[in-house]
Amino acid sequence: MKERNNPGRFKSALLNWRGIPISLTTAGFWQDWIGRSSSGKVVTVDNAMQISTVWACVRLLSESISTLSLKIYQTQSDETRRLALHHPVYPLLCKQPNSEMTPSRFMLMIVVSLCLRGNALVEKIYWQQVSLAQPFTPAKYGGES
Repeated sequence: MKERNNPGRFKSALLNWRGIPISLTTAGFWQDWIGRSSSGKVVTVDNAMQISTVWACVRLLSESISTLSLKIYQTQSDETRRLALHHPVYPLLCKQPNSEMTPSRFMLMIVVSLCLRGNALVEKIYWQQVSLAQPFTPAKYGGES
């Protein structure tokens, strides 16, 4: 078996920064982890989405997952599961998350955010109980636009 000479991104970053204190504001270290490719070019969501392969993969994943039905179950005392139709979040996730989106469109937006940014944030808005779920756009939570 041929031995691999390339130590990989994680090990390479640690070897390059060994012995030097690293803080959250050490831009050079974190640039190795976020948004920089092996060629040295900065990769953003906008740049990546201009590549047809990235766009097609994100579209395939988000559209496929968003068609799956979402069910909320509650575990009973005898360890069986029962559909939780009366759970306060059930109407939001399974019927209508907010006035602008169907559950399918809501899930599509969540999956796209997970694929491109690795995270998806949803704001729960209350009026006596949870009444709508609004996904955050990256600009709202300090991400890139």
